[in-house]
Amino acid sequence: MGSPNRPPTLVTWGDPPTGIEPSWTGERRVVGSLAELRAALRIDAPAVVLVALSPADREILPALARLLRTSESLRIVALTPPDAWELRLEALQMGLDDALPAGMPPGELDGRLQLAARGLGDPDVRLVVAPGLELDTDARALRRDGHLIRLRPMEYRLLLELARHPRRPLERRRLARRIGSTTAAGSTRTIDVHVRWLREKIEPDPHHPVHLVTVRGVGYQLEPDPGGPLAASEQSVNGSVTAR
Repeated sequence: MGSPNRPPTLVTWGDPPTGIEPSWTGERRVVGSLAELRAALRIDAPAVVLVALSPADREILPALARLLRTSESLRIVALTPPDAWELRLEALQMGLDDALPAGMPPGELDGRLQLAARGLGDPDVRLVVAPGLELDTDARALRRDGHLIRLRPMEYRLLLELARHPRRPLERRRLARRIGSTTAAGSTRTIDVHVRWLREKIEPDPHHPVHLVTVRGVGYQLEPDPGGPLAASEQSVNGSVTAR
């Protein structure tokens, strides 16, 4: 990880996008192969890697996923043709931090990259999510008994908002606003999808959640200690809580 006073570096692989230079305050480097990307990771320790992908490039996704597993702070974002939605889903399933359609407004692209790079030095440092499970706001990841569990940017921001307000029901619309998503990504349905993904990472049984629970008619609530006295008193005040 680079110095916290050093502006983040953006590495692009493929056709470099235009329009992000004005507000990207750090350095930029363009690479043309996986070997050059690995060298850039060693030399520049970039905050974000932006990879231009076409359907013909999907074979490099496993290599990108392996790179992510070697670094706690690296973020990789894919940029694909607008109609390649299946490729974007595949990139997310492989663990990339975001997957965006080419042709989006330059300001939005820059904003999404800045969000992916954000998070180092967060004053919260560690937040309890469940027994033995913490949200590391410096690494922007979960830690279970010292082992790192990577989170996508929206998963991180969603869990951060819930962990900062434990045992408190938060409305879906509020969660969509607070995580800084765009209009399409900020729908309440998208929040539900990311909650399902988070449950797969934090719950002993994702089909019967006890930590990230649904509050009927409201939204979601994080319960770090579902059997504790605070949980019982909060439930009596906040209303009905269901595991679905």
